[in-house]
Amino acid sequence: MDSLCQSASDDAPIRLDSDELSRLLEKITNTLGATSAWTRSLEQQLTTLQRGFKLLAPQHPAAVKWHQAMCDLLATKPAPTSLEPAQIRPLAVLLQMQPILMPRVETECCLGLAALVFAAQVSGTHVSTKYLDGLEQLFRSNRAHWQHARRLLAGNASPAPNPTTPLPEVVTIFLDATSQLKAGGLFFPNFLNSQRQPDLPHLVLALADAASHATAGSALSEGRKTSVFQVQACEQLFEFQVLQQEQEPALNNYLLDIDWNSQTDDEFRDASRILVLQLRTHDDLPESSMLRLHAACRLLSELAQLSIEKLASMPLYRHGSMHVDLKCGLIRRDLNIVAPRTDRTKGPRWLRRWLRTPVPPEVLAVLRAATSKCPNARTVGDLMVSAGLTPKRCHQLMNQDRLESRVNESLRVARSLRSFLLAQGVHASTVSRALGDITILQKSHHYYLALDQQAIYGAINLWCNSIGLAGVEMPSSGTLIGSPKVPTFHDMARAFQLLQQENHKDRMSITARSCMDEVIQFHNNFVCRYVLQLLWAEGARCQKLSTITAGSLFQDSKHVVLSDRDSDRYARWRVCPLPSALQRSRLNYSAHLQAMTRWLNMRGESEAAHALEQITQGSDPNAGALPMLFRDQDKTLTSRPITRADLNRIKTSMPIGELNEPRHFLISELDRREIAPIAISAQVGHHHTGAPAFGVGSGMSIRDFSTYMMSVLEQLHVDLGLQPLSGLGTMAVARIKLPKLRLPDVLPPPDNLYLAQRLGIEDFNPPDIFLAEEDCPVSALTLPARNSLLRLRAAYLKSDALGRHPWGAVCFCLIGFDLVLNISDLEP
Repeated sequence: MDSLCQSASDDAPIRLDSDELSRLLEKITNTLGATSAWTRSLEQQLTTLQRGFKLLAPQHPAAVKWHQAMCDLLATKPAPTSLEPAQIRPLAVLLQMQPILMPRVETECCLGLAALVFAAQVSGTHVSTKYLDGLEQLFRSNRAHWQHARRLLAGNASPAPNPTTPLPEVVTIFLDATSQLKAGGLFFPNFLNSQRQPDLPHLVLALADAASHATAGSALSEGRKTSVFQVQACEQLFEFQVLQQEQEPALNNYLLDIDWNSQTDDEFRDASRILVLQLRTHDDLPESSMLRLHAACRLLSELAQLSIEKLASMPLYRHGSMHVDLKCGLIRRDLNIVAPRTDRTKGPRWLRRWLRTPVPPEVLAVLRAATSKCPNARTVGDLMVSAGLTPKRCHQLMNQDRLESRVNESLRVARSLRSFLLAQGVHASTVSRALGDITILQKSHHYYLALDQQAIYGAINLWCNSIGLAGVEMPSSGTLIGSPKVPTFHDMARAFQLLQQENHKDRMSITARSCMDEVIQFHNNFVCRYVLQLLWAEGARCQKLSTITAGSLFQDSKHVVLSDRDSDRYARWRVCPLPSALQRSRLNYSAHLQAMTRWLNMRGESEAAHALEQITQGSDPNAGALPMLFRDQDKTLTSRPITRADLNRIKTSMPIGELNEPRHFLISELDRREIAPIAISAQVGHHHTGAPAFGVGSGMSIRDFSTYMMSVLEQLHVDLGLQPLSGLGTMAVARIKLPKLRLPDVLPPPDNLYLAQRLGIEDFNPPDIFLAEEDCPVSALTLPARNSLLRLRAAYLKSDALGRHPWGAVCFCLIGFDLVLNISDLEP
């Protein structure tokens, strides 16, 4: 295997410095798929790659030969316009999930090898699926044998992880296939062929040679590395932060601190006191400048949630996924890393793409002064090195004159601000957006959220006031960052107002002389408007409308069961509270269906009347509760389920762009009002894997959620001016009754995979896998079954069953009140 790392004698590798390699590989990476290139055809991608090498040719000798190779490929083997998804997906995945935690030389080696494989796929050359799987493991795996393989390919002939244990067969096969790429059918440009080494790409040879020089130059004579900051700019710093927080979380999914190494409140205030004293050292001695810069960088690391060693690679210019802008006084993070959008919808993908965290003015003043002394600085590490700071010196400055047993390590100090803000009552969404910690909220939540910058600035000022720093200047109100689909409060209120006004206008046009077509048209419009009001006010997706049945809509006076998603088994069904305006609209809708049933029977339309009677008389709890009337080819009036097209027809007159935009509004508005995050998740159906809203560790029941959320939605609907809709039925509330559904004697049991698997284990000690997924607590028939059980209990308490049938009464109480459902528990 050592031969893989030897250079060819006939064709010596071209040596490129680290900056040249970085720019060359960055161009290759961006062209191959780290950006949105995968949405274009493969022919366009290959042409773009060719053009990129041509532009780089004057500065990079290797790019000249790569450009000639791409020209030969296009001339001899025209690229197809499409490829099977199974062929292109593995390489797309590994290129979009770059191994940001491995050494840079190994990363560049993998990218060079992937570029060659991509050229082969585009040219139509067959590449083994097993080889692509191995290439993906080479990118992503942290196992010792794959790390050893990366070191080998990068030119570092280090010993195997365990000399007594051979490498796994899959790694050996991959390395052998890499050493025989040409024999395996992989496309090679002519300049990659050599007599001694036809197996390793030319670019990989150059990288291996550069790696050997970098390794030799960074080692001391005694074999130990120097304690210095790595000042090379990292363009994927935000990706590093996200990956670090996902692999080493300090909070569980219910926002409880689970990191044993977290700072206590006293430790946090003590560390802040040390840093503020150092920041305000006012003499001009070199040691004082060092103290001020150390304190400024430490406070900056808390805002960046990175150790001071990793902070050294943060760019001082507007480049990369996370950087600090000293001119504007901001830390910027790329929102596409938080919630990547790949759809090609109309309009912008984000409302202001960058997340912005303000830097306190005292910290900015020190950093700007250091920049004026070192105008060529490109990273924060350049400033620290120019002031004489090293990681060892920073550690001493952070822990001088301390008597506590636990030292203030870099990562402990950096990650303390998140727990502090949450303990001070700052909303989780504000902390997540201010510090870039996307693990606090569900990833799906970020797609819907548009947060006002004033909330983020307020959180930073709270921190500044707590530690004695001057606060930042508040921005103007209304600077939103996040989803571009969030309607304004005025537009949302106007939409509900138009629903009510247009419905009232159409209702007033229906008289005793109206023809049948006019009445049917009003019915269909009223059903659509009622559905829009219900789903928009509850923040539901306007899809899966057929799941709104009589059992889920009419069987509780204050709740409704909605289902708008299939991919999440836990949130497939959810109970949502109905405030007073929606309760009145539902009563009016029930009265409208009863009036329409009588009207259709009087005109002899029995088929359509029967469809409505199934709802109004409660004969079928699974019947669709939203029937639309139409005439079929035989001119017979019948019913059909409602569709999204019907809702879009009504929406055209509203100031709403898409049907799901009110869902964006509700999530953002509830966050703005600082509603409990777990209650928002329960309302909209979001949750962390293994941490559902009503899960084992949440401590919240559906009843608690309903009581809390009812008052929240009630106030929101009052502020929006939400008014109930009315149909053709009576307006007297006392005379309107919801349909009473007749349930069958036997109901299908709900899906309960968690309980079934748990009962299958004899010692009742389920493994940790059960913490990853739990069962949905409700179904479509949950509310009807609950109300039926309550009626049975009330009838039993009014009867004399205990005196006439004592043993039967005992069994009924065990089943009806204590919910003993296992027949073996009823046996004596």
